[in-house]
Amino acid sequence: MLGERDLRYGDDRQWRRNRMSVNRLPPVGRIRAVHLPEGGPRVPKSLTIEYSDRSNANKWYQLEVPFVDAMHLLALLQGAKDDVGYKEPAETPMPEKD
Repeated sequence: MLGERDLRYGDDRQWRRNRMSVNRLPPVGRIRAVHLPEGGPRVPKSLTIEYSDRSNANKWYQLEVPFVDAMHLLALLQGAKDDVGYKEPAETPMPEKD
């Protein structure tokens, strides 16, 4: 399993050693939704991500992720965003209707 250091510093040696034992999911085309369970505990045990296959936009998948791991992934993605200096695109205001 890759650790935070592996992802943040581009050390993929461990990944290369383990990739033969990993079942690869289809590449993500678009993320359609993230679902939290309704009526459950304040902090859910898991969440569900729906995404399409990059090679077939009509084929959708669901991935159930433990909430703690989803939050860890969010922190890793935020770190990657900060490392590359990514800025959110400015929103274009909607034209006024007459």
